[in-house]
This record gives sequence, structure tokens and C-alpha cells, in this order.
Amino acid sequence: MKRQKTISYIIRNIVALSLFFSAQMAFSQGNRLKKYQLDSLKKYQKEIVAQQKFRSDSLHAVYLSRNTSKEEQLLIEKVKKEREIALSENHQKNILKLETNQPDTIQSIRLRNGLLTEIPNQVQIFTSLKELEISRNKISQIPKWLSSRLSLKKVSLWENNLSNPKAIKFKKNHSITTVDLSQNHLEKIPKSLKKLKRLETLRIGGNNITKLNGLQKLKSLRELSLKGNTIFIGPKEIRKLKNIETLNLTYCILVYIPSEINQLKNLKKLVLPGNHLVEIPESISELKKLKSLVLYKNKISIIPEVLFEIENLSWLDLYYNQLTEIPKEIANLKNLEILYISHNKINRLPEAIGKMKTLKEFYAHHNQLTHLPKSFKNLTNLKYCHLQHNLINEFPVGILRLEKLKEINLGNNEIEKFPVEILNLKNLELIDISKNPYVKRGADYDKLLQAMEKLQNRGVVIRFDTQDQTLNRGK
Repeated sequence: MKRQKTISYIIRNIVALSLFFSAQMAFSQGNRLKKYQLDSLKKYQKEIVAQQKFRSDSLHAVYLSRNTSKEEQLLIEKVKKEREIALSENHQKNILKLETNQPDTIQSIRLRNGLLTEIPNQVQIFTSLKELEISRNKISQIPKWLSSRLSLKKVSLWENNLSNPKAIKFKKNHSITTVDLSQNHLEKIPKSLKKLKRLETLRIGGNNITKLNGLQKLKSLRELSLKGNTIFIGPKEIRKLKNIETLNLTYCILVYIPSEINQLKNLKKLVLPGNHLVEIPESISELKKLKSLVLYKNKISIIPEVLFEIENLSWLDLYYNQLTEIPKEIANLKNLEILYISHNKINRLPEAIGKMKTLKEFYAHHNQLTHLPKSFKNLTNLKYCHLQHNLINEFPVGILRLEKLKEINLGNNEIEKFPVEILNLKNLELIDISKNPYVKRGADYDKLLQAMEKLQNRGVVIRFDTQDQTLNRGK
């Protein structure tokens, strides 16, 4: 029996690989994929899903540890306490706490981690309510009266029991702009969403949605998060997303992005981490409004040069891929401010990188770099530079010219000597030179130790090996 299972597993993998390589042939020829090739890709995607039996549990864990976004944090800070009701671990009996002498002053209600099975009727008395969040409860339906609240702008009902799209009964509304129905076991996009005429942001991640039917009717939609749904994005699906400006397809087990991606003319942010992408379509260079491209944790080995034709790109994330080099054409990204290329296999950086005058943050740790190009000194706007866990064998003196530098991390490299001129970096807030093979005795070491102490006295966070321990303050 065990042998039969092993043979079955091998056959399944061979089939999956054959489907994958047939699709790769189409990619390499630079053609738009034909129907039979798209079908092969769909089968390959389904094969991956079948092999990931733990997927639902892991996704549930992702959402349970869901961090509040910066936008939400700022919103929470701005809302004054007297305008908010927040109850945790609520249930039907204590919901009477929603009663207040001045209901017209309440703008936000948050009811998390409870046993509510329906949206409390008391919500209707709050005439100025702008935000309603009832997350991690057991809500199974959305009543029609909710969308009659003319002041309501944001509805968050993530992690409830809203698995039946027909139980989500929005009626015609011109005020609601944001809806979050993440982690509700939905299999379809609720049809009543089309009645929210000004809906701009829709978050439906962590569900079981496989088709995008209905999205084309959301004319005002600009931001869409499908995180954690197994959706095949082909040419037909792209046509349903034409007005989108922010598209989040994190952990959707995508195996390719169609060349028709160039039809999303308004796209500003494309988020694709945790997928199975091996290539980026060349047509992506036609997305002239694109500012942020996140390809974290895929299987990309080559960056197409046309990617560097996206003039407005300011954020590029290629963490955890299979890159071995960075093309010199990267210097064409005249507006790039943040570049993530960590956790790859890169052994050198192009000299042209020094032309990237707008670069403010550079993360290239966990690679195989042995040195930095001399032109690195020209990155005069650089504030954050993380190069830990490489093979750099000599301190890159060009760094001393970067006056705006706030963080420099050179830990876990092969550097034997550090200059005391590090003291001249007046804006420095963190420096890490730990786990390098510099000699921890003698006159040079004493000078370096004094320099580190002076930096520490200035409030700089220090990570520095002493003879007995690491001089470490703060982080």
C-alpha cells in the first residue's frame, strides 16, 4: 500500500511538471497563450492546490494573526474615544452597552471576538455612524437596513459566518466606500455588492472564491484584495478588473500572470507575494501608472529588462526569489525609492546602481555579495541600507559619503576592519557590524570601541562584538 502511494505521488508530480514545462515553452516564445495552454496552467494550479492540504489551516492562522494596517492604525488614533464604542468578547447579553445618552456623537463601533449571530438593531440609533466593525463573531447575514445608514462609509465583518452570498443583503447605497468580508468561507462574490454605488475598496481574502463573476458591475471599485483565494487569473479575468488601481493577489497559488495585464491602465499597486510565478510578462512595462510592484516569495530567476521601463515605479519588492543578478537597466527606474532584493542568490550589483538618485531604502541582505560597486557612494538620498548575511570582505567606504543614512546593517559578513569615520554619519540611528571577523584587540579595536561608545551616547542603536559580549542597546 505504501509503495502504491509512493508511485502515485511520483506520477502526480511528473504530470504536474509536464504541464508546467509545456506552459513555460509558451512563455519563452513570448506568445499570448492559447486555450489549451491556459487549460494546462489551470490543471497545474489545481495540482499545486491538491498537494497543499494544509492550506486552509495555514490561511486561517494567517488571518488569526492579522496585523492592523498602518491606515487602520492611523484611523484608530484619530478617532476620539468619545466618538467610539469598542467592546471585545461581546455576546448578546452585554450588547446593551451600546446604549448611550448621545448616540449622534458616535462615529465608530467595534465589536470583536464575540458570539454575536446578527448585527444588533441598536446600531440603527447611531445617526452619525461612519465605521462599523463586527469581526470574529458569528454573524450569518447582513440586513437591508444596514445600508440605509446614510453616514456609514466602512463596514468590516471579517471572520464571521457569512458563507451564503444571498444572506448579504445590501440595498442601494451611495455612502459606503469600504467593505471587508475576509475569512467568511464565501464561494461567490455577493451580487448585492453592486448596489453599493460608491464602493471603492473590497477585501474578500481568505475565502473559497474561484471566479470573479460580478466584479465588472462594481463600477467605482478601485482597490481589491483577493488574498488567499485560489483564483486563476487569465485574459477573461483581467477584463473584469479594468478599473482597479490596487490589486492584492497574495497567496492565491498563481502560476502565471497573463500578458493581458497591460489592459489594467489604471493600476498603481500590484501585490503578488507567496505565489508560484516563474516569470513576469513583458507587457507589464505598459502599466505607466504602476508605482508599487510586490513579487515577494515567488520563483522568479530573471527580471525582464522591460520591467525597468515603468517610469513611475517607486517600490519594487523581489524578496525570496531565485535571482542571481540585477541588470544594469535597473538604473532606468528614475523614481524608485524602495528596493527589496534580499533572500536571493545575487553575487554582484551593477555599477549603474549609483545612478538611482531617488533611492531611499535598499535591502539586499541574505545574498552572496562580496563587495559594493564604487558608484554606491552616489546614492545620496539613501536612508536605510541593510546588507547583513552576505560575503562582503571589505568595508564599503562609499557608505561614509551617504550623509542621510539612518540605518546601516553589515552584520554577518567577512569584514576585518571598520573605519572610525562612521562617527561622521550625523543622522545615524542604527548600526550593526556584529558577527564579522575583525580582531577584538589592539589599537585599532580600541579606537573602534571608542567610536561605538560615542555613537551609543548619541542615542544610536549599536550591535557590535566586544571581547566578551555584543554591545547592544535598543533593538
